Amino acid sequence: MSGMIVSMFSSSSRLCSSCSSSPSSSRTRRHRAHERTLTSRRVTVVVSSSSFVKTNNDSPTSTKRVLVLGGTGYVGAAVVNALTQKSSKIISRVTSVSRRGGTSTNDVTCIPADATDPSTTRRILSEAREDGEPFDAVIHCVGMLLASDLNALASGSGSKPDEGATYDAVTRQSAVAAMDAAAELCTPSEKDGKVPFAFVSAAEAGWQENSNPLVPEWLEDYLRAKRAVERALASNDQIRSVVVRPSLVYSPDRLASLPAVGAFTVANKIGIPGIDKPVLVDDVAAALVDSVLYGEGEPDSVLRYEAIEQRASRWRERM
Repeated sequence: MSGMIVSMFSSSSRLCSSCSSSPSSSRTRRHRAHERTLTSRRVTVVVSSSSFVKTNNDSPTSTKRVLVLGGTGYVGAAVVNALTQKSSKIISRVTSVSRRGGTSTNDVTCIPADATDPSTTRRILSEAREDGEPFDAVIHCVGMLLASDLNALASGSGSKPDEGATYDAVTRQSAVAAMDAAAELCTPSEKDGKVPFAFVSAAEAGWQENSNPLVPEWLEDYLRAKRAVERALASNDQIRSVVVRPSLVYSPDRLASLPAVGAFTVANKIGIPGIDKPVLVDDVAAALVDSVLYGEGEPDSVLRYEAIEQRASRWRERM
């Protein structure tokens, strides 16, 4: 029913394999500023977001710094994993932000912080800019399906919201604050002068508001917050927005979700209104990453399941 609904059929979490505790922030900054990797076949010199990798055939590869909010969630973890895959043209330096924190690796810096706090993204982006290494893009994967402890069962990451958490605070306020900070503090693309910002919405956000009396109030609140973020992104001319609208998101290893996946697939196939085809979580992640890293010059986009699968295929062709 939404980008998080797959979790209703499984309580196990899919965490980023690189994340389990936090590094020293000062040590991380010094490391980022002086990182050098030397091999007999390739020399990597990372000094800023516009640095390049020289390969043995002298083909330049750009390096992009990407901030993932909610990087240990169900979709967020898949996004982090996709970003660490090495394509032929762009290498990503990833920072994952979530309350779970994490252990940093050569590919991922994990920061334990509340990504729903509107001040969190601004602080991280501001510190990076002060260090001379501003970020190039932001991917917002923060979400909450149920505003109660039942979210631990409904969420693919098994997370529980804070007491008193609301859809407006978790989704709209965090995303709009992150968007504003990104527009001000990230490095805009040289091609279109905009900052890539991706947001995980829901297929049902495309429904007409208050059009179905059978839709429960909590779901209307959930979708209202998603729609508000989409409108804010569309109205910001400093942002190149990428909005994915998945319905049921799944992965083959979650056997408990497969009956629902089959039901949604059949319902979509026979044309039942309002039911989108389920999408693989890895396809959602690949579509987000491809759009953010390789979408310079493209217009703002809202991707439903067909476009998600197309972008995912485009991403894999680059590997």
